[in-house]
Amino acid sequence: LFFSEPELGYQHQPVLTERDLLAIQDSDFSRNRSRNVFRTSIPVKVEQEGGTVAYHFESVADVNKFLFSRSNGRNTSKRSLGQLKTNIVPKKLVADDKGFFRLFTEEKLISPEVGSKHKFYIKPSLKPADSVISGSLLLFSTRFDLFKFLLSDVAANIKVLQFDETQIVICEGHCEQFGDKVDYSIRQENDKPLLKERTENEENGRSKKKNFELERENVELKRKILELEKNLEM
Repeated sequence: LFFSEPELGYQHQPVLTERDLLAIQDSDFSRNRSRNVFRTSIPVKVEQEGGTVAYHFESVADVNKFLFSRSNGRNTSKRSLGQLKTNIVPKKLVADDKGFFRLFTEEKLISPEVGSKHKFYIKPSLKPADSVISGSLLLFSTRFDLFKFLLSDVAANIKVLQFDETQIVICEGHCEQFGDKVDYSIRQENDKPLLKERTENEENGRSKKKNFELERENVELKRKILELEKNLEM
């Protein structure tokens, strides 16, 4: 199998953007779609770039080695950096209605200490049909922590680790440039809600959480006032 110089991608920086990384989990790209496709011994540095995250490699050759080892044998259109940049579908990982970015694993017992160290919460993942626990959702407050964890030694030892596909949107506009409150032309795969609706849900979730905290503070304040009044009566 031979690649031209443009297909190898030497005209690009040795960087995989967030949308490049999301494409790696695609069924038409990865031979191990249901496994841990980010397990690697190749040196990679995680960088925050505006509202997105990117993986920086030491060379284009390292990027191609990483991509080639993960591509399936049927699809040869994305097995190198140049090909990936040409054939990619713009996507972005969005937060859920609680504001978390999620990974899925079939592991059901993950130590809370590991979650604390790598900055994620652990939530059981249930099968919709029978509510049986199918694994765990790892909930990250930032996308940077999520993508950083994917390259950790702990993540490398997890057999199945992948993005929660319900939180991936396809961008028909400029994927890397939208913010939390901007309405871009973006749709979610499998006819899931639009990003506008998703961000509105996130704002509603944050508002409800804030209202709950205020109510709790008010209840605590009333309790203290009642205690003070009782003490004064005594």
